[in-house]
Amino acid sequence: MLEIASQGYVVTFVGHSMTRKRKTDNTQSENDVGDNKKERSFDYDYQNSSEEGPSTDRDPTQSDSQYQRTFPNKNRGRGDYRGRGGQRNHQFTKGRGRSYDTNDFDRKYGRVGGGNEDEVRESIREEGKGKEEKEPYPAELVAYLKNIEQMQVTEGHLDNMVIDKCAEECTGEEEKLLSFRDSSIVVESVFGSSQRGAELFLSGLARLKHKRLLDLFFSGTSAHAIETLFYALLPIKTNKPVELLEKFSDLLCDNWNDAVGCQHSAFLVRCFAWVACGLKKKDKTSHEDSTTAQSIEDQSADIKVGLSRVFDRIASLALESAATPRVENVHLSLVVQDVLEADRIAKLGKSTLLVDKILTTTTGNDLRQLWMGKNSSRVWEKLVMTCREETLQSLWETIVTGHVSELAAHPSANFPLQNFISSVKSLELATDVCHETTPLIQKFLSSDRWGVAQALLRCAAKHEDLQEPLLKALRQYFRAGTKENKVNFLLNIATMNKYNGKSFNDYDLHLHGCLLLEVLLTFNKIKTLTACVEALQASDIVKLHFLPEGFGIMELSNFQL
Repeated sequence: MLEIASQGYVVTFVGHSMTRKRKTDNTQSENDVGDNKKERSFDYDYQNSSEEGPSTDRDPTQSDSQYQRTFPNKNRGRGDYRGRGGQRNHQFTKGRGRSYDTNDFDRKYGRVGGGNEDEVRESIREEGKGKEEKEPYPAELVAYLKNIEQMQVTEGHLDNMVIDKCAEECTGEEEKLLSFRDSSIVVESVFGSSQRGAELFLSGLARLKHKRLLDLFFSGTSAHAIETLFYALLPIKTNKPVELLEKFSDLLCDNWNDAVGCQHSAFLVRCFAWVACGLKKKDKTSHEDSTTAQSIEDQSADIKVGLSRVFDRIASLALESAATPRVENVHLSLVVQDVLEADRIAKLGKSTLLVDKILTTTTGNDLRQLWMGKNSSRVWEKLVMTCREETLQSLWETIVTGHVSELAAHPSANFPLQNFISSVKSLELATDVCHETTPLIQKFLSSDRWGVAQALLRCAAKHEDLQEPLLKALRQYFRAGTKENKVNFLLNIATMNKYNGKSFNDYDLHLHGCLLLEVLLTFNKIKTLTACVEALQASDIVKLHFLPEGFGIMELSNFQL
């Protein structure tokens, strides 16, 4: 526990007792850490702890509030003495009957002593007792909610009458319920099981003062519960959930730098962006566009405008950060990535407009540095996939051309480069890309840049005129440049040149080689590959067919033949 005095408050930081089951990289950029801590302390009278990691060995009845405020200690001394221990004013007699007390000593020499030890300990005990009285664990209310939870498990659902009664019992206790682990979990279970329950609990929570609400946003347990309740509001068909979403999201947007700098509040920002687009929580890999379309069809014009206003503000703040070094912060990077994904699924087109704006205000060197960032590269990996062909042309001229080898060799920048090359569609831009990258294909393969090589093949597969130079370079690298050994082209690729030309060993199959072959079999010019398939022995075909790596090759080969 760490206490810091700030602006008349004592800010107490305690570890979290509930861990979000999400893997995140807690590294932050050097420029970002100092600014976030400074802003958080200045604006809300709290500071970030040295470690945000949760603690798992806490008492379940212990408060989980990350920023628990208490008033400073009052003087408990007697008389005029202002010390913390509160001891008496002892008097001493000097010569000629003159009395000398400790106040005179303090005025002359300053404060030196610490006070009586027993009274100091008693003061600490009284202070702790005051805190417990201020934030007691709501045992009776939690027991009541657990009974309701058991009723829900037994009956499978809760009637509106039961939900209304629970909300009535919890009125005025919402903040306290979200301050402890056990109570927060039962709130998620009871009120997060229905739209009505989530709306009622969030409505009570919205009555809190902004500073107290912000404290809940920055605490792990309470932030997770609020996130669960907002996802329970979907699909939104009335105005009340929109009002709640606007109030909560505006509060985070007004304090943007702090919100995206903390892991817990950053989850809430991502949640609000997805809820505004009608998207459910990302608990599965499939998020069909039909889900969003269905929820929008049942909404009134006012609801659509309100939700659009929420997403527009979040997207504007998030996407503007994509062109700044702050996006290297892992939490901000994840916020921007989720906003981009929501924008893509909802087909709003805001990311494309953003890239056009960035290219007019940012230099190519600065953008290349963002491509090379560990977390910022993930943002641009998604951004380039949303660009129009004209925007891709501008990106090529501003960032990529002349730096393909440098970007491909970089451990982070090669991922945005892969998506950029794969996204190119027009013959003009594809010609420019292939003209500069085809001579580097052998370098990509020898340095294990399989992703860049596959992206180049996918780009050339769209235009027959660009395929011949690539095939020649590949045949030369895979020892199939002559008429005598060209029939070994397929197996040399599949084994990454481990095939001896006589006997095929299935243990030599290479995953990335098989993936390269799958792309090559989509080319228009597959005369050499067709000859290779026809020259395969029956035993080799059986091995390729039943091995996971070679199954896709044989399926495509049968389709082409």
